[in-house]
Amino acid sequence: MSDMYGNKLICKKTGKIIYTEREAGEIVNKCRRHKISQHRDKAYRPARKYYCKYCGHFHLTHFSKAKKKEYT
Repeated sequence: MSDMYGNKLICKKTGKIIYTEREAGEIVNKCRRHKISQHRDKAYRPARKYYCKYCGHFHLTHFSKAKKKEYT
């Protein structure tokens, strides 16, 4: 997701990039198929998307299973 200037939107609570459900799914699937990463850290490869209850959008994580982390 981007603003009108093309800048990526950031979740104010978690500091992670905000994606639509479709964008997040496309990135995860592309990385699984081609074993590549679009992120700065080449070792980081998104394993799944998850819904953020704070911003109401999706983020990516490299953890394959859900790990609860509270942002307080």
